[in-house]
Amino acid sequence: MNENYSLVYNSSNHIQAGIMKAKLQNEGIDVFSRGEILNSVTGEVSIEGGMIELFVHNDQLQITKEIIEQAESQSRQNQIVCPICNELNYTNFSHCWNCNNDLRNPYGDNRINVDEEKPQPKNYYLATTIFVIILLITLYNLR
Repeated sequence: MNENYSLVYNSSNHIQAGIMKAKLQNEGIDVFSRGEILNSVTGEVSIEGGMIELFVHNDQLQITKEIIEQAESQSRQNQIVCPICNELNYTNFSHCWNCNNDLRNPYGDNRINVDEEKPQPKNYYLATTIFVIILLITLYNLR
């Protein structure tokens, strides 16, 4: 990049960088990125120096910084920290994605037991029975 462009954002997470780039473009900012192709080749494997960098023209630098600051502030407001494992979760999560702690009652021992079999509704058994009967009839008629 030349001296007329400044680095305004970087991330090793290509999804976060893409969201920020789209947000800036939606606000009318001309954004140029560097590192997207290398990051897409490596996939989910992080490599040293695999940062995606976003650049804007110096004329749009101040408004861009304000947009980024506002976006990052909103992102922090939509996240809570699990008191059990200290992992970040979005506020619309009812349970921590990492430890399954109930975020609505964070200090209770209300973790989801993923091994526990949940009762199936009665309609499930009826639908399954009908499906099996239809499948057997169809297979019988194909002979």
